[in-house]
Amino acid sequence: MEQQHGGSSSDATHSIDVGIDPEAPSAHTSSVPVRGWTSGLLDLPRQPRGQEQMYLLLHHRWLQPVLHPYQLQPLPRRRAHSVVRSCRLPQHRLRVHCREDALPGEGGACPIRAGLQPKVYVIKTAPCGGRDGMDWDMDVRGVNRITKVVVWHRILFAFDAMSVLYERDGREEHTEEWGEPCGERSEICLELDEYLIGVKGHLWNISDRLSVKSLTFISNRRTYGPYGKEAGAPFELPALGGRIVGFHGRSDSYLNALGTYIKMDA
Repeated sequence: MEQQHGGSSSDATHSIDVGIDPEAPSAHTSSVPVRGWTSGLLDLPRQPRGQEQMYLLLHHRWLQPVLHPYQLQPLPRRRAHSVVRSCRLPQHRLRVHCREDALPGEGGACPIRAGLQPKVYVIKTAPCGGRDGMDWDMDVRGVNRITKVVVWHRILFAFDAMSVLYERDGREEHTEEWGEPCGERSEICLELDEYLIGVKGHLWNISDRLSVKSLTFISNRRTYGPYGKEAGAPFELPALGGRIVGFHGRSDSYLNALGTYIKMDA
């Protein structure tokens, strides 16, 4: 097995979770439409409901001299975020990994708190599938790339199980089997400059449990699969311009649900 050497071992020394609003419309600062006598005067960042009118009052140049004696403070600017939702599930988490050697000040405060841009961050998408089975999760700290995906499937029936080989700080490691290995065994071997940019598949009730019926893996070079039978409700787990470096989900005798970890370069 060829190994790709590279990547800094100083990554992922800090980890924080940041909640993301899945209903927000944009990943960038957006404007509040201002009409009537304020039209064209302001370009304001979006505020939570109930704060937009107060923001107009506190920031209007004609009203500031009147409000100044009362020592009213402008409301903090907020940024709106959006995340592509998987299977219409609302839960998303953003995990930011910071480089300790790039942190300013004493104690090494995380760059996201200091207003600086971290070099690398990882998005954890919500899993697609049912709620049965046991939860499992990959530790993606220091993971550079996925080198191989092993799948077990039955062409006319279902997708049974999968496992992953990956590089962590230049060393190759592997996960346990998620699901119960049976049926045909297939290997997806990725080249040194190849990485996964998406996974798609179908969900189906198997033995009264919503499970993964088929999976197709998409890399920056080619498409692998489908493995299993393409029947039921389709789903997609795109990499959003990044690359997939890990998986999480639930499984029992089948693979019940699947989510991804997406590594994004700043």
